[in-house]
Amino acid sequence: VLMLLAVQNCSKNLIMRMVMKDQPQFLTSAAVIGSECLKLTASLCFILFYQKKSFQSVITYLREDCRNTILVIVPASAYNLQMSLEYVALANLNAAVFSVLVQTKLICTATSAVLILGTKLKFIQVISLILLTSGVMLCNVSKTTESGAESSIEGIAATLGIAVSSGFASVYTEKVIKAQRRPDSVSDYGL
Repeated sequence: VLMLLAVQNCSKNLIMRMVMKDQPQFLTSAAVIGSECLKLTASLCFILFYQKKSFQSVITYLREDCRNTILVIVPASAYNLQMSLEYVALANLNAAVFSVLVQTKLICTATSAVLILGTKLKFIQVISLILLTSGVMLCNVSKTTESGAESSIEGIAATLGIAVSSGFASVYTEKVIKAQRRPDSVSDYGL
């Protein structure tokens, strides 16, 4: 499964880069909305045809579980922002640099966990994050040339936006899940 996920992720980046390289004639926001509608349709088909439940049961579930539906809006919005920023990043960076730079999600997630959850990092974890960040920076410095520096900066900024959004969304989701395990702690939902 991990190998399949790695192949899927790499091929997605390569295909998106190939599409974005020639300044396509479509709105990237429409592509993001289209992919989300496709996922919604596939999910509904799974519920209706595989689980053999009615459409009314979906509506009832969403109505009864309104609080969780609202809480999921935050990470869902962050994910949609990430998808939009991926188009910007891959229009301005090559797929290899993007794939390396997007790994800064780890340091953004660790920073968010420290700031939001109060997580304590071990010394070896801090060293690992510093080495990862240094490696990402070295990769980007060697790939940035004088002619493409401006577009690379836009791509790097978009990729860092992806990393920050991803780190925040994952820590927010963890905070919500932990708060639900402690029903007496309603104030944990707010950030």
